[in-house]
Amino acid sequence: PQQKLFSRRSSISASSAPWPVVAASRSIVGLVIAFGVARLRGVSLEVSHPRRAWGRSIFGTCALLATFYGYGTRDVPLGDIATLGATAPIFVAILSILLLRESGGRRVLVAMPLAFVGILVLVQPTFSASRHVVAIMLFAALSSAVAKIFLRTVSPSESPESIVFHFAVLSSVASTAIALVAWETPPLASCLPLALTGIAIGLGQLAMTRAYALEPAPRMAIVGYLGVVLTQVMGTLWLDEPIGTHQVAGALLVIGAGLVFPIAELLERPVVPRPAER
Repeated sequence: PQQKLFSRRSSISASSAPWPVVAASRSIVGLVIAFGVARLRGVSLEVSHPRRAWGRSIFGTCALLATFYGYGTRDVPLGDIATLGATAPIFVAILSILLLRESGGRRVLVAMPLAFVGILVLVQPTFSASRHVVAIMLFAALSSAVAKIFLRTVSPSESPESIVFHFAVLSSVASTAIALVAWETPPLASCLPLALTGIAIGLGQLAMTRAYALEPAPRMAIVGYLGVVLTQVMGTLWLDEPIGTHQVAGALLVIGAGLVFPIAELLERPVVPRPAER
């Protein structure tokens, strides 16, 4: 009954590596990725707005640690964890309107509920999570939203590599310190998945940072819902996990929410008359 979206094989709690070790490996590999890409592109890793960069890094680190703790909780259905985490884009949309005066207008009012309903249909949460896990995951979602608000303010003036590197340094130190308190050496079989996870997330962080420099925060928040759909697809293709009607319906709702913006822009685009033929 707990296999609502993914089996435990596809969650970090299925690994024999404790969650602080997984978080530390993700952060350290992400740090190396940011450093390497910066050297390849010849860009500086210094930040010109340290206060904003620290805000992004501190809240991002809190979100990372709380999220990995939640996904590493073995006794909570993964659908509940995914649904609680999916509230982050809602917080982003609200905070971007209040703090950044950014708004997607009626498109956000249509796309945001549609995407969230799609997540509910997709993961089918049981809402049986214990109170402390619910509180931690909501804290993770809110911290992630605040981090993205800082990211939106700092991205236009900084390189993606410098922002990700700044965040990765802090998250590496914090997660490693927690992991060392009760260190458990992960088995050799876990090393490759941990490394690949760090590489994928490191590259994803660079792409997300650049995206927030180019587009309003509410719009990027809705696009983030597609990550859950892609996870479902990869779980089906790579892990041979069954896919049901509710998962297809939920995925279509999320994808439909993401299509609200390009379709609206296409409809609103002025028609340029063709020059008259001579």
